[in-house]
Amino acid sequence: MDNLQIRPHERNPNLWWVSSQGDDVAYITRPGNAYLAWATGKAMRAQADFVGKRFDTIDEALEAVARSFS
Repeated sequence: MDNLQIRPHERNPNLWWVSSQGDDVAYITRPGNAYLAWATGKAMRAQADFVGKRFDTIDEALEAVARSFS
């Protein structure tokens, strides 16, 4: 998780960008009471097994994204 940074979307309070070395590699959404993580095109080189899974917290979603990049 050292290289990953998370930041809120500018206009959507239920969306966060996950970036690595300045590139957005994933995003996390909160469409209800769970968090979902999705990969962007730049993340396709990694094993993105987190895509579409439900997480209880944003930290759990971020950890799943980080595991794909380690």
